Amino acid sequence: MALEELPNVDSVGVSRSAFGAAKNGFVYRVTFDGAYLVSGRQSDLLVGDTTGCQAVQPPNRVLSFEGAHVTSGAPGFYPEVWEIASTESSGAKVLGGTFDLSIGFEGQWINTNPVVTATVAAGSRTAKTVGSMLGVVNRGDRVRIGGEEFTVHATAPFTDSELPLDSYHVRGVTVAAAIQVMDTALGNVQVSKTSNLVTTSVSFSSRIADGEQVQIDSKVFKVANVAPTSFTLDSLWTDDTTLHVTAFARKKATLSVNAEAAEMKRALSALPGVGAIDVSRIGPTKANGYRWYVTFQSLDSVRLRVDKKTGTTDFVDVYGVACVTCTVTASVVQDDTQTTTLAEIKGDYSANAVVASTEVGGVVQEVQTISTKASADNISGYFTVSFQSVGGAVINFDDTAADVRTKLQSLATIGRLNVTRSENSDFGATWTVTFLSNMGDLPLLVVTAKTLLKGTGVNVVVQEIVKGVDVALETIIDGLDPGQNYYVRAFARNENGYGTSTTDLQQRGRGALPLQTAVSTSPDPPGINGMWPLSGSQLELRLSNPVDHGDSVSKYLFEYAVGESFGKVATKKVFVYNSIENDIAGTFRLQYGDDVTSLLSVHTTASSLQSALNSLSSVRPRDLYVGK
Repeated sequence: MALEELPNVDSVGVSRSAFGAAKNGFVYRVTFDGAYLVSGRQSDLLVGDTTGCQAVQPPNRVLSFEGAHVTSGAPGFYPEVWEIASTESSGAKVLGGTFDLSIGFEGQWINTNPVVTATVAAGSRTAKTVGSMLGVVNRGDRVRIGGEEFTVHATAPFTDSELPLDSYHVRGVTVAAAIQVMDTALGNVQVSKTSNLVTTSVSFSSRIADGEQVQIDSKVFKVANVAPTSFTLDSLWTDDTTLHVTAFARKKATLSVNAEAAEMKRALSALPGVGAIDVSRIGPTKANGYRWYVTFQSLDSVRLRVDKKTGTTDFVDVYGVACVTCTVTASVVQDDTQTTTLAEIKGDYSANAVVASTEVGGVVQEVQTISTKASADNISGYFTVSFQSVGGAVINFDDTAADVRTKLQSLATIGRLNVTRSENSDFGATWTVTFLSNMGDLPLLVVTAKTLLKGTGVNVVVQEIVKGVDVALETIIDGLDPGQNYYVRAFARNENGYGTSTTDLQQRGRGALPLQTAVSTSPDPPGINGMWPLSGSQLELRLSNPVDHGDSVSKYLFEYAVGESFGKVATKKVFVYNSIENDIAGTFRLQYGDDVTSLLSVHTTASSLQSALNSLSSVRPRDLYVGK
């Protein structure tokens, strides 16, 4: 307790040795187990002196103190906490209305307006558009086609009918699909070097307001003024002049000024890239407002921002009247010990912190064969092949491996292939096709026409040689201890090696799950504390909290059965008898579990026995009937 009163100590655990472990004294072992000081080695040692203390007894004794590092802390992850505060400074009004919260410019996917559709050949980096994307998106913008995401290529040809992509479309799109963009995209703008005026083709006044932020290219600016066909930035555009670049608004969640913590958590969690969060609320405060504390459990650093509802110039009171003394602000919760005394804390792994590392492979490439066969050496002609309902590959009986690869890869549903050719014992050829970019267990290639393949008893057969297996997206980590906190990260690997980890991804604002988690098991069964009727058709049931084994209970499942459908009632017989007629007397007890009834006469009635058994704590009331 004494150590925790120091301003730069958040939490410690202390144990003391037996007397004499140090000369005529004790050894105190101090473990810094708080959120701050546990994270990383601290340069300061604990020191002590007797200044201001009472004189020790006997007078010839001198106290000395010495501190030493025993175990260095390992850097860990400490979540960033933001405080959102609503206040009214005059003390005469109460806040009302709503406010906007946002963390960034990433939006939800929506179709372009007007809708533009496209087809893409599997393995191609060019989308064939039905309608022009010029002026709808610009180079560097993100688009989604057929469930796969891309960036518009920086230099490749961009025309009314072709949209260049930065990477291959793996699956391809054979039936024209709508091109999707972010709903935070305001549209195309023009910017000039050393100018803060941004020219637009349409008005953005319904999407942004003075004082809000916009993102142009990768730069973020504050909007100083919004006009019908332009808006002004708070600083100059320092890059080159460009006539084609997209401006983005922040993705916002609108909340009431008295929103519950659960409401704020739901609204913020719906924003893209927020990851895992926790929200608490206190208030109303003395300033007629509330304070919400938002803990970002999977992001290293965020830019939470509060804005007035777009289209309004002031916050309002409970009557909807503009309130100049009403404010809502967002700021990082600061702690003196975190900023002045402690070593820097960042969510990362030290070199010696990794306890176990497991590589999960699992990718198996699909291999199929196409074989021509005949009963005589006179095969000629050709046949056609389709894949996933897309046909048109004409295979000649004597095509080389390169010919077959080129023809099959021309199908929109097939990506990259490796093909080899060999002669078989049935006077034909076998082409072995390995799928390099189509992942998983694939359907067979289909021979759609073979009437023009000639020969004695000729046939063409497709077989699966190796079943494809997609990359494993799930794995099991075993050997974990219940209740112990674990930090997990993942990497992806291709032929170029491993990329960055999920830790880096989360720190850039793309978090999905808390960096820290704990292994747990399913909870114990809850107890039924009470059950009573509420109405002619309702029954109330009250449960006791079960042991959750490391993970809070999130829901309960109730089941009930009706009448005779609930199994068969158990019947037990109790015999009290004597072989000598009319010669029985005395008392007895019955035991059920650990409970024992009161003394019962051998001549007790059925109702008395029923009452005695139902009075046992281990027997549910009214569950037992006794007949004679």
